[in-house]
Amino acid sequence: MKRTCMKLNRVGFAVVGTLLLAVPVRAQVAPGSILGNVTDTSGAAVPGATVTATNIDTQFSRSTTTDESGQYALRLLPRLTRPSKVE
Repeated sequence: MKRTCMKLNRVGFAVVGTLLLAVPVRAQVAPGSILGNVTDTSGAAVPGATVTATNIDTQFSRSTTTDESGQYALRLLPRLTRPSKVE
């Protein structure tokens, strides 16, 4: 009887220890970013241009506007999102 109790205690401690050490894990799909510059044919920056990126599976799109130096950043995009147009 004493041996059985000791065995159960060890098993109980092992289970509790495993549960305490278990760490929740997020899905392994990290969001991405698209960064770039918009220039005209002469190489000059194009401020105020609208850049749109679209997800090729869901057709979800997100847009941003270039800054005064023609730079843009689209962050936290779902995977399979690609730049689709600049206006």
